[in-house]
Amino acid sequence: RTWGPSLDKTTIIDTYFFGNSLTSLVEATTEYTAAVIAHIRAVRFVYVPNHARPSELIRRELAPLRSNLVSRLRSTKAYKESSVDELFTEMTAMGHRMFGDVSKAVSRGLPGVGIEPDLPADFADLVFNVGVRARTGDVARAPEFEGSGAQSFLLLHVLNLADRTYRGAGFGWIQASVWAVEEPESFLHAGLRVRFSEDLRAYADDSIRQIFVTTHQDEFVRISDFAWLAKKEPDTVLHRMAARDALVESTKS
Repeated sequence: RTWGPSLDKTTIIDTYFFGNSLTSLVEATTEYTAAVIAHIRAVRFVYVPNHARPSELIRRELAPLRSNLVSRLRSTKAYKESSVDELFTEMTAMGHRMFGDVSKAVSRGLPGVGIEPDLPADFADLVFNVGVRARTGDVARAPEFEGSGAQSFLLLHVLNLADRTYRGAGFGWIQASVWAVEEPESFLHAGLRVRFSEDLRAYADDSIRQIFVTTHQDEFVRISDFAWLAKKEPDTVLHRMAARDALVESTKS
């Protein structure tokens, strides 16, 4: 898909192409456009800019999960029997099951800290947005009250949860995802940087997920399949090379 302003800059020209490879693309005529758009929409693209507020991105990622949680709730015995007390108990239990893996992953990088869903406890809270609370011992608080590094680490695992939830919606929805992450080392202390890079590597091993990272830190180059080294020659030029070679070359520079 390509798009840009028309010559008179009054409209946006939106064009679709398809083919077996980037070197043999043909423009999609009207009869093929819908199919091409369906393929494009099957790929979830996530952009995490540098120095973003991770807590805001966490809320953005969680918002679509509300309908998934509600649909799961409707299949429970408590919902079908309309037992109000059991219904909210079941919602809480289901939320903890949904976020269980995320909480364990967060605790590995932030010992003593977990994550739990922020869900309604009674009908007064029923109009709700799905949120999360970082838990330390018996104290739970919103992500924005955590440090920026901890927020970034929480976001990493929430992104993976969102991916898995979208995929579970069935055929015709999200089939794959691409993450574009700018300088994930921002705000991370050395220990958390190592944990973050290891978890990022594990998520990149997913056969239907691809992750692009821009970074100045060796940890994020070391775990990658390969790297592009950016140089000024005098304009910016990208050199693709093995991760080890990129580390050696960047250190010399």
